[in-house]
Amino acid sequence: MKKFAVLLKKELKEMLTLQTLFSFVICAAAFFLLGNFMNSVTETAAENAGKIALIDQDDTPYTRSVIDALKQSGFTVYQGEKTESDPIAFAGKHGRSSAMVIPQGFTQGLMADNAQPQKIKVYDLVTSGAITASLGSMDSAAVEAISRITSDQLLAMQGVKNAELARDPVQTEKYTQVSDHTAQIDSAEVYSFLSSQSMLIPIVVFLLIVFASQMIISAIVNEKNDKTLETLLSAPIQRTSILFSKMIAAGLVSLVNASVFMFGYGGFMNQMDSSDLKGRLLSSLGLQITVPQYVLIGVQLFLTILIALTISILLGSLAEDIKAAQTVVMPVMAMVMIPYFICLFADVNMLPTAAKLLVYAIPFTHTFMAIPNTLFGNQMLFFVGIGYQLVFFIICMVLAVKLFSSDKILTLKINFGKKRAVAGKKRTGLLGK
Repeated sequence: MKKFAVLLKKELKEMLTLQTLFSFVICAAAFFLLGNFMNSVTETAAENAGKIALIDQDDTPYTRSVIDALKQSGFTVYQGEKTESDPIAFAGKHGRSSAMVIPQGFTQGLMADNAQPQKIKVYDLVTSGAITASLGSMDSAAVEAISRITSDQLLAMQGVKNAELARDPVQTEKYTQVSDHTAQIDSAEVYSFLSSQSMLIPIVVFLLIVFASQMIISAIVNEKNDKTLETLLSAPIQRTSILFSKMIAAGLVSLVNASVFMFGYGGFMNQMDSSDLKGRLLSSLGLQITVPQYVLIGVQLFLTILIALTISILLGSLAEDIKAAQTVVMPVMAMVMIPYFICLFADVNMLPTAAKLLVYAIPFTHTFMAIPNTLFGNQMLFFVGIGYQLVFFIICMVLAVKLFSSDKILTLKINFGKKRAVAGKKRTGLLGK
């Protein structure tokens, strides 16, 4: 039993390395940051739930009485002039991303002999496809409250002939604005469409980066174990040629992966275009990606994979064997996981300034944000991201060239030197007793 305990202790020490613990801390910190952000967004949404921006274009004694009753129900109403032409701009002045409009003729339509249910227009501004973005949209409780108030007032009147009208006097006519485009469509449909991409694209990018990193690290570690790398470095060949041959080979494979991704994503978008969403959503709101934009996104994805490869070459040279390779890949995993989870659930631009700068410092963040930036017209942020990734790649390549130009590529190892060796001898001695 004592020997088993020693073996168990040995295995735990080999698995619970500083690198492993570091990855645990990174994951915990990422979830902590995301949890705080989502809690802040939820609290803000709860505070704004009872606040509405409303424009009364009908402006009759009846609609004014409905608005007064709405205020008495506990809602904070920011009321604009009936001549207000831009509901979203008016809502923005009061910190809201949505606005309600009571159209002209609302009262007349309810009071006519052939009365019909009347519509209230609801405008929502969509600026992101993140899951938390929809929390700031118009609360349906306000529309339900207006419907209930109107119903009660009609039922209280004498001579109401249309009972169905009294039960359901108000209907909603919803509008959604994306950048400079406005269309008569429920923002829930827009969020549903965007979430289908928000869930799919980060997963594919995540898998491509991880695949490329593990591929190059495993190749270098195998060459070190088989002494192939040592033979190559001692041959009359420029070491930079060896480095670039590995980079180009891995880059070509990655280029195929990126091309397959863009082809698959293009097919996905074509399938979405073939539905009724094409005319009502993609074209009307400008939520479509042109061929030149497809090419730019593919270039950024390829550049991202090259960054992952150069970092992996630097880390792979530290690995002594395949077991150690699983450890050295953790920094790449951490750099991918943090922006992956944040971009999956939230909008990076809504983070606090310090956290936003920290997340944008990770080069892979710009890849996860590429398609959202393209869809929502943030072209400047898109090109800044490509420029930053290019600089980051050049720095990593310079470090890789210096590493291959020296003999450190053969001597660098991720261990704790003699201390680890002595610890191993002590364990061996204990097992021999």
